[in-house]
Amino acid sequence: MRDQMRIIGGGIAGAVIGTVAVYFLFTDEGRHKLSQLSPAVDDLSRVLQDLRATIGRLGEFAAEGRRAADEVRMAFRGGEFIEHTARWQ
Repeated sequence: MRDQMRIIGGGIAGAVIGTVAVYFLFTDEGRHKLSQLSPAVDDLSRVLQDLRATIGRLGEFAAEGRRAADEVRMAFRGGEFIEHTARWQ
């Protein structure tokens, strides 16, 4: 029974994908909409690249903050806080 459901689901998915492909490739309205969709996809791609770069910069910022916090923590543990703060000034 489970295999039959997979076959039916695959058939339905194939029919939907085929219908959409025929619409976009073989009708004037579909080709027009596809040409309008292309710039939007390019814009989305650029936005996602910018987001990825921003997340990378935030990761670098967080790592730097963690290194600074580790330095302060180590200074307090070793009793060398004044020596470390003098270096930051």
